[in-house]
Amino acid sequence: ISHLFSMKNPDGNIYQLFNSKDHAELEKRINSMADYFSSFTVYEDLKCRGDYCKAEIGADTFGLAIILEIVKDIKDFDYKVFFEFYAKQWFLKETKEVFLKYHETDTHPPCYLRTNAIVQQFDEFYKVFDIKPGDGMYLKEKRFSMD
Repeated sequence: ISHLFSMKNPDGNIYQLFNSKDHAELEKRINSMADYFSSFTVYEDLKCRGDYCKAEIGADTFGLAIILEIVKDIKDFDYKVFFEFYAKQWFLKETKEVFLKYHETDTHPPCYLRTNAIVQQFDEFYKVFDIKPGDGMYLKEKRFSMD
């Protein structure tokens, strides 16, 4: 579902599912996430290509937001187990050469950022792992909001 926000028609134009104001706001938020991803050094002096990956960053963020919205009414939902499985889903071990090839050709950000930088956006993650200001995973600014 979340890829729908970045779908293009055969002419290469993005399908606009929202009114112009909402579409502009969505684009602003996704660009902010892309900027955040671009701040990460992924290998030596190589930065993540946030702008190149922004459709996938948006899809990952929306996908997790949708799941968290669905489970919020499930009594005793185990957020800790959920986030641990989410992280395991993106575990990947690869050689330097493979990593650098994917960095240049894949529109997805590195797997560890698909975990760490995405979960940082959600209050449920902070709550279940008791993350406070000053902790390594705490993100004070640029948190993505669905509101």
